Amino acid sequence: MVIRRWSIAVLFVLTAGCAGSPPFETYSIAQVALDAARRADASQYSPGNWAKADEAFNRGEIAYRDRDFGSATEYFQRATIFAEKAENISRIKKFQSGGVQ
Repeated sequence: MVIRRWSIAVLFVLTAGCAGSPPFETYSIAQVALDAARRADASQYSPGNWAKADEAFNRGEIAYRDRDFGSATEYFQRATIFAEKAENISRIKKFQSGGVQ
C-alpha cells in the first residue's frame, strides 16, 4: 500500500512537471521581434537570419499547438535571437548604403 501511494505521488509530480505553462510572453516577444525585422526588410538584407527566425517561429507554433511548451519556448527564443540579428544587420546595411533606417 505504501509503495502504491509513493508511485501515485511520483507519477503526479512527473506529470505536473512536464505539463508546464504556455509560453505567452516568449511567444509575444518573438512575434514583436519578427514584426520589427519584417519592417526593416530583413528578408532582403539578411535572408539567412530571417529564414532561421521564420522557421524557428513556425516550429514554435507547431510545438505550442502540440502542447509541447518546453520546445515551443526554446523555438520562440531562437526566433527572437535570429529576428533581432536580421533586423540589426538590415538596419546596418541600409545605413551603409545611404538608405532610410
